Amino acid sequence: MKWPVEKRTIVMVLLAILVLALINNFVSRQQYNDLTKNISSIYKDRLIPASYIFQMNGLLYQKQLLLQAMPAEAASAQLNQHNAEISRIIEAYEATYLTKEEKQQWESFRQHLKDYNEAEGLYSSSVEYTHKNNLQLSFDKALQSLKQLNETQTSEGMRLQNESKSIINSTIIQAYLEVSFLFILGIIGLMLLTASEKVVYPVSHRYLHN
Repeated sequence: MKWPVEKRTIVMVLLAILVLALINNFVSRQQYNDLTKNISSIYKDRLIPASYIFQMNGLLYQKQLLLQAMPAEAASAQLNQHNAEISRIIEAYEATYLTKEEKQQWESFRQHLKDYNEAEGLYSSSVEYTHKNNLQLSFDKALQSLKQLNETQTSEGMRLQNESKSIINSTIIQAYLEVSFLFILGIIGLMLLTASEKVVYPVSHRYLHN
């Protein structure tokens, strides 16, 4: 027995709704994964590296204060300790995710830091003005590079935050869609039951009359 056209149409609509619900569910899962990655990246690739930048900034200032307070020879042990700590932080920072812009800024900082360390090696309380000037110049450039890195970290963090908000808003809309799909499926289920009764009851009455 062939189904009535009305019933076949309802079944086709039901299948279409089911496919849309599956697609919506798949997209929701993908967006949930993206949201998880964003939250993880905000912590691992933005907040922690920002603390690394802050620590390197502080260590550079401590080195400068040491050189201002005593000759480089007398402060060599403490300077070496600060340099070792900076090297440790650099290694940890480079293990995080860096954007193209951050990589460029980071290379600039590494070069300025190298220049600063070389000027520091030539520095003492009795050196020529040129050496002192080179030390201060490379120090200022290294700090400026750290400042740019920190600003980039902040802007990237805000971008991830806004992207996460957008994902959350999208998942809310998709949740409403899922509820709507369930509601529509319920209506279609009732329509199928009604269509089935229309087919069964006339056949039953015909047999009774015979």
